Amino acid sequence: TDTSSVDAPDFIQAWNWNFGDPASGPLNTSTLQNPQHSYTATGSYNVQLIATSNNGCRDTVTQVLFINGSFPVADFNIQNPTTLCANDSVSIVEASTVFPGTITKVEIYWDNVNQPAVFDTDNSPFTGKVYKHLYPNFQAPLTRTFTIRYRAYSGGVCVNDKLQDITVNAAPLVQFNTMPDVCFDAAAFSLSPYISFGAVPGTGTYTGPGVTTAGIFTPSSVAPGGTYMIQYLHTSTAAGCSDSATQTITVIDTASARFVVSNLACERSPVNFNSTSSSIPPTAGTITGWQWNFGDPASGAANTSTLQNPSHLFTGWGTYNVSLVVTTSNGCRSTAFNMPVVVNPIPRPNFSFPVTSCLPSANVQFTNLSTIPDGSQATFSYLWNFDDPGSGPLNTSTGSAPSHIYNAVGPYNVNLQVTSGVGCIRDTTIILNTIHPQPTGAFTVDKPDLCVGESFQFADNSDPADGTTTQWNWTMGDGNVRTTPSFTYTYGSAGTYNVSLYITNNFGCRSTTFTQQVTVNPYPVVDAGPDLFILEDGSDTLQPIITAINPTYLWTPNQYFLSSNTIERPIVKGVEDIWYTLTVTGRGGCVSSDRVFIKVLKGPEIPNIFSPNGDGLHDRWEIKYLDTYPGGTVEIFNRYGQKIFSSVGYGKPWDGTVNGKPVPVGTYYYIVNPKNGRSIMTGYVDVIR
Repeated sequence: TDTSSVDAPDFIQAWNWNFGDPASGPLNTSTLQNPQHSYTATGSYNVQLIATSNNGCRDTVTQVLFINGSFPVADFNIQNPTTLCANDSVSIVEASTVFPGTITKVEIYWDNVNQPAVFDTDNSPFTGKVYKHLYPNFQAPLTRTFTIRYRAYSGGVCVNDKLQDITVNAAPLVQFNTMPDVCFDAAAFSLSPYISFGAVPGTGTYTGPGVTTAGIFTPSSVAPGGTYMIQYLHTSTAAGCSDSATQTITVIDTASARFVVSNLACERSPVNFNSTSSSIPPTAGTITGWQWNFGDPASGAANTSTLQNPSHLFTGWGTYNVSLVVTTSNGCRSTAFNMPVVVNPIPRPNFSFPVTSCLPSANVQFTNLSTIPDGSQATFSYLWNFDDPGSGPLNTSTGSAPSHIYNAVGPYNVNLQVTSGVGCIRDTTIILNTIHPQPTGAFTVDKPDLCVGESFQFADNSDPADGTTTQWNWTMGDGNVRTTPSFTYTYGSAGTYNVSLYITNNFGCRSTTFTQQVTVNPYPVVDAGPDLFILEDGSDTLQPIITAINPTYLWTPNQYFLSSNTIERPIVKGVEDIWYTLTVTGRGGCVSSDRVFIKVLKGPEIPNIFSPNGDGLHDRWEIKYLDTYPGGTVEIFNRYGQKIFSSVGYGKPWDGTVNGKPVPVGTYYYIVNPKNGRSIMTGYVDVIR
């Protein structure tokens, strides 16, 4: 249907439809204002309309159209339609059809006449799906008719209804009233007075101990003293609708013998019995007699008793079938009440400990050896008392195999109490007297310190206490160990070493560890310093380099010192060339030495004339002592200020030549710089032939 519009005075004069169904060929389009189109398959289609006004203006709209297929045919099947009961759900099975397409939803109006607005909805139906509904239970009238409206959908708009009447039958409503207790010797009786079922015609059946299907209960046909469950089932005649109920009935003895064991039954202890729980109906008289049999014939005459609350010491552990029969004041005798009484075995506590333990803190590990005849050791609980009250809360333990630390040799009375899984208790005490005192480690060394390369003498001085020494464990402090009582030891390097010793005696007891320091002193590292050049009558300080601990110094010979010769850096005077020896004594008396040479530089003696004529006399300009000045320089200039000779050091005196040629006879200017603290010297020298 076209709903297009345009503002007046214009009007729409053309419509171009596309139904989104190319498979329909030329029928897929239309120019009618309100066309029709038949689709051949379900699904979504994009329908397009182009509207054109009288002025040629156009507008386009597209909408999605979902085609569901044909109208559905609503249908369902009723399960067991002739036997529908008011106390059971009515079941119907989905059977609707549609082609093409699918059933997309169903609505079920279970009581369309009386509740037309109440329905169930299923948005995921499928063929064969079962829907259930429980109508209100009723007993009258015997039938009721309900109209079911079943509505099936294909898509959102295609719908079909099916209406069908069903007949629901009244269901019995059974009530089983409480029944009083009956005596065991009572006569048989009917249980029907305790039943009601809502007046729905049918048949009833009883089931349970001592009752017939017709409801006759015979007390003597069941065991006295029990409570029994009776069921009544009523089935209607019309449709087989049924309902049931149960109730209990208790059959009591004329007198009911009962007893309890008033204490834990353990081997070697009397077991107390109490029969006050025995009972008798108020109208049956009173209990006047008791006949006990303890099921323990080995106990002889003690195996029976006529006391109301006797005790019995059983001859061993095990299970005994104890019985009690009570009699009443009117001569009635109860049935025998039997109870198996388990007399539990008692534990056999036992334990062991190591043959030796050592102080200090002797950790004694106890090994549990407890047993019980029935093999139930896994259920044991334990309580140990280590006879060491000074240990406070640690004096006890509940472990199966505990340990305890003792700080004295003892002896100790160690007690173990074992409780079986059922609570039977027994204990034992064993004397612990295998704790030994701790040895004391000690040793001597012949000297506290020495120099590298020298040896110490170590000797064991330990006290093995109550045993004899079997092992020595020395730690030398340098990564090495020794295992002999005494020995000589040389360390490979200087240092302070913590030497320790502990011993082990023949009981395996380890001593305290004794530690003592020894010191290996290094030899001093001595460098007397660089050789010195000192001007004659000058002075200088010796500059040794020393590495030593607590050093003392001695310079020899003791000559030309301007300060003490026992200090590290004394001052010496330049008198003559001399060798000094520095002797350094370090910690431990370790001695090293080194030498240094003192060169005394005397003043250069410069001649003012020489004759380099080859006659072997004064052929060179010899400057006495200048060669002893390291780095001294000589420069010679002619009258024109030209440098004709220079040298650093004066190991080879000038021979009066320049470039191998003799210089002219004349006077030459010189500059001599001895350095080493001496001033520059200048002057003239004459060269003659």
